[in-house]
Amino acid sequence: VELARKNKVPTVALISGAESMVVLTFSAAAKEQGTKTAGMLKKILAGENPDNLPVQNPAQVELIVNMKEAQTMGITVPSEVLDSATRVIE
Repeated sequence: VELARKNKVPTVALISGAESMVVLTFSAAAKEQGTKTAGMLKKILAGENPDNLPVQNPAQVELIVNMKEAQTMGITVPSEVLDSATRVIE
């Protein structure tokens, strides 16, 4: 991340928790992930074979824009991206 900042290369993360260091974060909603994981764990603890559990894709995703990082790099974030953002870090 530091090398990208130094060279003014925009950064994107596909996992939550990185939003303070990158310009854009696109990830599954943490609350939904936790709820689905808890449901799967409940089934496993009840004796279900994990191999029988289906892969679940997120229904909700978050788009977080870090304007502080963008401004540091001299990037103008289009209004369409800001309007689509779940959260904007000023």
